[in-house]
Amino acid sequence: MAAKSEEAIARARARAKAWREANSERVAAWGKQYREAHAEKIDEQRRAWRYANREQIARNRKETREANPERDREAQRRARERRRSRELRRLAHNAHSRLMRERDPEAARERSRRFREEYPDKVREYQRRYRERHPERARQNQAAAAQRYRDANAEAIRERQRSAAVERRQQRPDAYRRWYERHLEEQRARGREASRLRSRLKRAGLPPRSIHRVYAADRRANDAAADTYFRRERSVEELAVIATELEQKGHLRIPRAVRELRRDLMNGPLPAAHYLQQSVENRDPQDESAELTSQRYLTALKRMRKRELEALRKQHEQDLQNVHAQRPQIYEHLKLRRRAALREEIQMDSIARVAQGLKPYDIDQELRVRLEKEVTPVVNAKLTEVKEHTLQRVDEILARYGEVADPAAPYRAPGATPTSGPGLR
Repeated sequence: MAAKSEEAIARARARAKAWREANSERVAAWGKQYREAHAEKIDEQRRAWRYANREQIARNRKETREANPERDREAQRRARERRRSRELRRLAHNAHSRLMRERDPEAARERSRRFREEYPDKVREYQRRYRERHPERARQNQAAAAQRYRDANAEAIRERQRSAAVERRQQRPDAYRRWYERHLEEQRARGREASRLRSRLKRAGLPPRSIHRVYAADRRANDAAADTYFRRERSVEELAVIATELEQKGHLRIPRAVRELRRDLMNGPLPAAHYLQQSVENRDPQDESAELTSQRYLTALKRMRKRELEALRKQHEQDLQNVHAQRPQIYEHLKLRRRAALREEIQMDSIARVAQGLKPYDIDQELRVRLEKEVTPVVNAKLTEVKEHTLQRVDEILARYGEVADPAAPYRAPGATPTSGPGLR
């Protein structure tokens, strides 16, 4: 009976298999329809199975790699090529996007606006992921965006605030009176202090205190403009004007030692030929104590060149020290990026060594060695960049204080032939 049942089951299975083979397209369509209708359920079942059998999956993968090292090595190579291709495509896409935004920023903003309107759910999901990855940066960006909005719509916001204040006064007319009564002593103290200040100013013969009220947005704009003005690098022409103003003796009487010190300590370079010529032309001929020769000017310029080169040397040494100090951070960064790929390469190479009869690698030690080999070119590139920047700055300084082609003699008698001013090299 049991044998008959097994035979019946086998025949039923054979009939079912034959039917599926004869109706493969219909079976495939049903399977696709079921998968589409139950996609979430299928994904959840797969995740649950993988989690419950993760050790078996890892063991099967390891056995497959050990049984087919060449195929696994080829698969790893193809995977690395795919990752590299994706990264290159991503970088090329980002570069193209930046170029298009720079060429036509208005069109880029329009595309961004249309995308936000067409896919609001995607935009909200992207923003949520960004806030989860960078919570502090997201808070700062949100605060900065709110501040930019308030600055751009300052008048409208102030009008809304004034309207709200009027509405509150109409709804609660006695609120201010009650607040004033609660803080009566504080208000009286403020009034007495203001009265004493006015009395002191009057006794001292000073004008009354004048308060110029400025909105916060205007203060921020003024501060930004002031920082931009005072932090900007002065041009050679501006520095020359500042230097020659020290020699305008008709309206400014500065001791000779003070003039020399201010000129010597002034930040930035001076154009040798123009400075020498203008200085002598603007000199007060009746002030014998202030007579300055071209040699003294040249000596001052040499000191300035030496000071700039010395400062550049110290900065160069500091930059080199900073690059060497960054080596551990570069190592950790490469370790996070390359650890998995290098570990797989080392495992494959170790298996190959064992197949050749050699001792296998110590994976952790070999990983450190290979990471150090990748760190060294990065550090050397940074050092080379620092050296090239320093050499460029040296060339600029030497060219600035180099030989001049303009006439730069300290004094030319009327009708005398102009001579070329001596250089500083």
